[in-house]
Amino acid sequence: SEELARRIFGRVDVVGSELNMNYRKYRICGVVKSPSYAMKLSFADVWLPYTCDVSLKDSYMDVIGAFQVAILLHSAGDAGRVKECVDEYVRKFNLQPHDGYRLVLHGQPYMYWKSMFYQNDMEELDYAKILREMGVWLLLLLLVPALNLSGMIASRMEWRLPEMGVRKAFGATRGRLFAQIIWENLLLTVLGGVLGLLISFGILFLAQQWLLTMLDGGTQLFPDGTQGVTWDMLFNPYVFLFTFLICVLLNLVSALIPAFLSLKKNIVYSLNKQK
Repeated sequence: SEELARRIFGRVDVVGSELNMNYRKYRICGVVKSPSYAMKLSFADVWLPYTCDVSLKDSYMDVIGAFQVAILLHSAGDAGRVKECVDEYVRKFNLQPHDGYRLVLHGQPYMYWKSMFYQNDMEELDYAKILREMGVWLLLLLLVPALNLSGMIASRMEWRLPEMGVRKAFGATRGRLFAQIIWENLLLTVLGGVLGLLISFGILFLAQQWLLTMLDGGTQLFPDGTQGVTWDMLFNPYVFLFTFLICVLLNLVSALIPAFLSLKKNIVYSLNKQK
């Protein structure tokens, strides 16, 4: 990595130079941008060809053991073609005699976002089941703040009943008042979303070392000179937009019922609340 090249050689243009590691001499064939510690699948300071491992020379049935392979695609549309190619190699491998053994990949390779849910190498990933389970938990987690938010809005609407009564007395329609309440809640949602985004940025930058090492159970130290979370990793417009739309929908659902019930009350009742 560029960081290790600077620490050892004082520069990054070190292709062709030699490096001693574990009493063996290696020739550097490339220098890459230092990766983020958050990307555990690809993070390292030095990458070696797997053929440098002498223990792999005497492999059983030409299968060299438990390796994880990350393939960088030109586009997401290439994933299907890569899987077809892998399946074809597996089919050809299984056509050869291997003492009754067959190679089974259980639906792999998966896209990276699916591989995060992968738990057992001996079973195919049931993504539909995972979605159902996560969907139930997500709905339960959203239900609690929705009820709390609905109660807060109902209390606020009760406090604003005299204002609504006065506006009704001067000719404001129920639809106009309802639209005003909804737009006020949308404005508060936008301000809250932006504020929440800024606060999350600040917490992540200030406590990223603790957050990243927490993923290891707090047992590994954050390597010196290693970058943690970069800006392009920190903000994904699609994720933010999806989350923001969920917040807007949650806010609307929470505000509809209290606003509707409050506006159904007649002018006299609303004005008497002033007392």
